[in-house]
Amino acid sequence: MPFSYSDFEFWVSPEHPPDVGSLPSVSSGVPVRLAQAGRTLNFGLLIGEILSIDTEDARRRIEDVDMLPDSIAHVFLEEDLALLLAVFSQVATALADAVDSDGRPAGEKGQTLAEHPLIGQSGEGRLFFYSQHVDLADLRFDLDRLCDFLAWAVGHSLLVRKLNPGK
Repeated sequence: MPFSYSDFEFWVSPEHPPDVGSLPSVSSGVPVRLAQAGRTLNFGLLIGEILSIDTEDARRRIEDVDMLPDSIAHVFLEEDLALLLAVFSQVATALADAVDSDGRPAGEKGQTLAEHPLIGQSGEGRLFFYSQHVDLADLRFDLDRLCDFLAWAVGHSLLVRKLNPGK
């Protein structure tokens, strides 16, 4: 059975959908619903840990939201979003310094990733997580999209709801 990760969507409350004017336009490049955001969170936290970024507070906030009962909306509040944006921006920057746009290791951080037991290297030199064969060049792109999504939420006073997989 394939593993499915949750999506994110902008949220205000169960009674009120976000005002259309506060949602990103197509030309902004920011999606209204970020597919498989949970995958980006998980692998982003792992990259952060490997590259010695303090991800503990972000991990705890994500776990707190994940532990909510299904009958309650899984929502990141303003302070959660600001923390997630700060941590994942650091992770995105560190990963961009560690791998080039083709996913090949660059510099000392790239060497750290290449030597990590959870990470493999293809015949072309691209780094990837053995788990689910997550390509680090793709993760770079996904982290940038996640940060753009979180920044939009913070900048437009929106909350973010983490959808249960399959919804």
